[in-house]
Amino acid sequence: MRHAKYLRTTDRLCLLYICSVLMAQAEDLETNPGPRAPKYPCGSCGKAVTFKHKAVCCDKCDFWFHHDCQGLSSFMYSYLGNSNVSWICLNCGLPNFSTTFFSNSDDLSSPNPFSPLSDASPGVPLAASSPKSPVQNKRKLNGRPLRLINANFQSLKNKKVELETLVEETKPDILVITETWLDSTCNITEYFPNHLNMQVFYRNRPEDSHGGVLIAVSNEFICTQEPDLETDCEMVWVKIELVGSKSLNICAYYRPQVGDSVSLDLLEQSMERICNKRNNHVWIVGDFNFPGWDWVDPHQPVLKPDSPYPGLHRRFLELLSDHNMSQVVDKPTR
Repeated sequence: MRHAKYLRTTDRLCLLYICSVLMAQAEDLETNPGPRAPKYPCGSCGKAVTFKHKAVCCDKCDFWFHHDCQGLSSFMYSYLGNSNVSWICLNCGLPNFSTTFFSNSDDLSSPNPFSPLSDASPGVPLAASSPKSPVQNKRKLNGRPLRLINANFQSLKNKKVELETLVEETKPDILVITETWLDSTCNITEYFPNHLNMQVFYRNRPEDSHGGVLIAVSNEFICTQEPDLETDCEMVWVKIELVGSKSLNICAYYRPQVGDSVSLDLLEQSMERICNKRNNHVWIVGDFNFPGWDWVDPHQPVLKPDSPYPGLHRRFLELLSDHNMSQVVDKPTR
C-alpha cells in the first residue's frame, strides 16, 4: 500500500512538471482571459444573438441584429420571415452625411497668391464685441446626421402599406421618391396621413400616369418649395432650414431614359440657377439612369465597355465637375 501511494504521488509530480514546461514554452498565455466573445454579436448592442432571440441578418454587412435594437415591430419581423424581401440594417441602408458631405474640409484649399503687406502685427484690438445670434425656430439635430431615404417606388398607388411601414420604421428626416405614378386625381393625404408628420412636395408627369417625383420632409423642419429653380423635366426643389449650418437645397430628379438628352439639358439649366446664385448646401437625389459609370472610386469613375450613349455619360460627369459637385452613391441601386 505504501509503495502504490508513492507511485501515485510521483505520477502527479511528473504531470505537474510537464504542464509547467508546456506553459513556459507557450509565450502567449493569458493570465485572465475573461468571458468568451459571442459567436454572433448584435451589430447594435454587441450582445450575443442566439436561436432563442428574434433577430435578423443584414444582407449587406452580414451582421445579426436583435429586432428591437433596429426598431423592428413584430409585424415587420413576421413579414420578413415569411417573404424573400432583402433587409438592410440602418448602418448600411442610411447614408452617413457627416462623413460624406460635411467632412471634406481637408480636401478644400484656398491658397492666397499675394504676399502680406507687412510682417508687423497690428497689435491688440482696442475693442471687441460678441453679439448673440437671434433665436431661430429651426430643428436642432443634436450632432447626429440627417436621415435621408431615396426610393424608386414604381407606383405609390398599390404600395400605401409599404410606404407607411417604411416611414414609421426608419423615421427619416427626408424621403425622396421617384416614379410615384400619381396624377391629378390622386389625393396626397391618402399616402401621407397626418400621423406620419411629413410635409410633402411633389410633381406629377403631365398627361401621363407614370413618372413623377416627390420629397417628404419631417414636420420638425422649416421648408419651402422653390419652383423658380425647377425646369420642364421631372424635378422638384425644396429648401430646408438647418440650425448652425447653411440652408439645404434638395432636388428630387428623374431621368427616365438612358438616351434622354433633353432632360439632361434641363437639369443643367436648373443646376446653373442654384449653383451660381446661392451659397447653400445642394443635394440632387433620384434616378439619373447612367448605368455605364462604375463609381467604385467616385473621384475617378470608369466608363464600362460597350456602354450606351457614352457621350451623354461623359457630359454628365463634366456637368458635375463644372458645378463642383460629387457623386456620393458608389454602388448600384438595383
